[in-house]
Amino acid sequence: MATTRQIKFRGRDLKTGEYRYGLYFEDEDGAAIQDGNRVYLVDRDSIVQFVGYDADGKAVYEGDVLFDETYFSEECTARLTGEVKYFYGDSNYLDDERHTFVLKK
Repeated sequence: MATTRQIKFRGRDLKTGEYRYGLYFEDEDGAAIQDGNRVYLVDRDSIVQFVGYDADGKAVYEGDVLFDETYFSEECTARLTGEVKYFYGDSNYLDDERHTFVLKK
């Protein structure tokens, strides 16, 4: 059975500086995130896509830094490359069951 991945985005609100989450689009007003019935203008350079969840169930977005709590010393960066992958440099460790990734605090 094929799995589906939720497609959503995060962007920084131009008015408040807070992150907004939802559908991303651009129109004559600029870059925006729609969350339900609310639409927020966001900084275009802050837009990143949701890639999955960490081991604690927290949402992970492109560019988030994760910590490998199994080995206590490694950090990696979340990237989208057609599927969710966590990288140490150019090496993909997502499929390695010995690793447990959590968002860096």
